[in-house]
Amino acid sequence: MAAARVEPLRPPALAQIPDEAERSRRLFTGELLCFARSAAGDALLELARRRLCDALGDPRPSSAHRRLSRTDWLARIGALQRTFAADDEIRAAFRAALAAAGVDPARNAWDRCVLRAVPPGPMQHRARRSFVSPHRDTWGANLPAQVNWWMPLYPLTAARTLQFYPDYWQRPVANSTAEWRYADYLAARRSSDPDRRTDYPSAPAVLASLRGARRRPVLLEPGQWLAFSSAHLHGSVANRSALTRFSVELRSLNLDDLAVGRCAADVDNAGRDGPHYEWFRRIADGAPLRPSAGSGADGE
Repeated sequence: MAAARVEPLRPPALAQIPDEAERSRRLFTGELLCFARSAAGDALLELARRRLCDALGDPRPSSAHRRLSRTDWLARIGALQRTFAADDEIRAAFRAALAAAGVDPARNAWDRCVLRAVPPGPMQHRARRSFVSPHRDTWGANLPAQVNWWMPLYPLTAARTLQFYPDYWQRPVANSTAEWRYADYLAARRSSDPDRRTDYPSAPAVLASLRGARRRPVLLEPGQWLAFSSAHLHGSVANRSALTRFSVELRSLNLDDLAVGRCAADVDNAGRDGPHYEWFRRIADGAPLRPSAGSGADGE
């Protein structure tokens, strides 16, 4: 089989898209949207970097895995990842950075703020919230209106980033959605080391070979947002560099998209698990989304 065609992608940066319906339409037809650095985005960037340096006790977090033992590095990163989502200062910085890209807190819900750390070598496959195999987020959440937001904290290379498989935007791929269950993942997580990956996958996975598929590793500046649809087939580039890749991410749902049924096509999801509206709360006031007959969910 032919080797994969690797075509690094440097998407043009937008200041913002104030019309959220336009942003959703573009994402749900397969575009990847990059938002330029902003004062609020830079504030989030610097805050996340400070948290990393403090947690690792090292001013150079991208290479700290060389100076710490594997056990110590995993424990320190795991502890930071657990506190990151509950950090009020982090959440406020995320909210401001999203607003700078045009996200109205009153019309959107979000899930948790996540710090991802992908170290080089075998450890990337053992740490929690680290390397992720190719997948669509629709397979786990069952929410085709979901939007993903991703920001690198340090410079990227094509060997240390997130990658997309554009030929599969509307092309089905064999996957494990028919067998995967979120409840089984939670059970495995409760019985495992909190700093290490569970034996049960955190999301359904591709079952077909993607060896010859075209891949687009994304190259952004630290502090830029990448927005993409939950239907995009994507995953981590296996980190064969010398540095850890750190990034922050979250997922959002626009209430107007839910009300009118605006979403991406769901071409290959055989899952019976979800939709998981319970993962989301309205940004403005923390109110949970509640399923409704007409729109799928609301926050009113």
